[in-house]
Amino acid sequence: MSDTNVTAIPSFEPVLKALKDVTGQFQLGAAAREYVERAAGRAQESLTSYHENATSFSRSLETALVHGVETYANVSRNAAELAYRNAQAQLDLVKSLSGAKSFEEGVRVYSDYLKNANETNLAALRGAADYVKDRVTEGATNARENLAKVFPRAA
Repeated sequence: MSDTNVTAIPSFEPVLKALKDVTGQFQLGAAAREYVERAAGRAQESLTSYHENATSFSRSLETALVHGVETYANVSRNAAELAYRNAQAQLDLVKSLSGAKSFEEGVRVYSDYLKNANETNLAALRGAADYVKDRVTEGATNARENLAKVFPRAA
């Protein structure tokens, strides 16, 4: 390849000199500097606010999930306890029926068992329903409050 085919790149010296002359005369006014400073301060405040809101929202989600798991665990434990008590009551029923001397006594023992079992189970179910209702209401209230903190304009 010969050197004659290479195109010479024009010099940027005149452009750089002109820019230097212009920028030497150009100065930002105090009002412009103050405006930029205020804008940067507002941006910093917004960034901090967004960070705090995101952290708060994450904390709220964590709390809600822990709350839900605790509720589920308590309901599951109570259901297992109720099943255990029912099984014990049925074994006691079998023992009582095996000791019955007459058909009438057996019917009385069985009807007493059914009455007690129904009352016990109904009370346990009502208690579980009230517990779940209270926990859901509490969780919804907490979620509403936390979302209002994160998204104040939406509340």
